[in-house]
Amino acid sequence: MWQDVQRTLFYAEQTALEFNNPVHAAEYLESTGAKAFAMAQYVSCMTTCRHKQVLMHFGTPIAELTDCKEACDNCL
Repeated sequence: MWQDVQRTLFYAEQTALEFNNPVHAAEYLESTGAKAFAMAQYVSCMTTCRHKQVLMHFGTPIAELTDCKEACDNCL
């Protein structure tokens, strides 16, 4: 799994080198790194309900979140 994150960041660096503007390249690398790290956290978490994780990612207020109880691999 972490190899996939490293691979994503490697290709992101290669893509960033194609930008002519160093500011855009830095922004691209920062956002790509954050996305790859978030993806790795989602995959490696074995305790939190996957449904709840997705809702948190899209900004659902924490007070509205409940476990799915039986619809994801972590709740089964």
